[in-house]
Amino acid sequence: MSDSESGSSSSSEDSIVPARISPRAQQLVSDLKDVDGGVSNSDLTARLSMYHSVARWIPVGINPFIKAKDILSIGIWFRIGPTTGTHLKRGRLQHQKKENVEFELKCFDRIIELIPDGLKILEEIAEAKDGLRLFIEFWIYALKCIL
Repeated sequence: MSDSESGSSSSSEDSIVPARISPRAQQLVSDLKDVDGGVSNSDLTARLSMYHSVARWIPVGINPFIKAKDILSIGIWFRIGPTTGTHLKRGRLQHQKKENVEFELKCFDRIIELIPDGLKILEEIAEAKDGLRLFIEFWIYALKCIL
């Protein structure tokens, strides 16, 4: 696709968010990039409030002792597929006890159920450059806000 065919307002964003992902996922990736870049405004806060609320619910409603980065990485690895968007490496998985992986997958599934079309959104943002990394970092930040 040429630069003139893309629908994004910013040329730097065009190459980062593929056109084949839904507008909702495109907006999420764009918002996460803004947060990562230090942008803060009421519209951005409102658009991310659901994801922030779900992240804040994890220690209260799911498990106060889970490591968000590990849960999200393992869940993404098994539910979406191996990806560079997580810190997980195949070798690390070989050293995990089966019970631990199963527990982390159950936690991941419970978390994703709290987001409308959660798995679909994650699959779509996985297509965007740094989409999953930004999502994981945002959730880790949201969890730190309450701890």
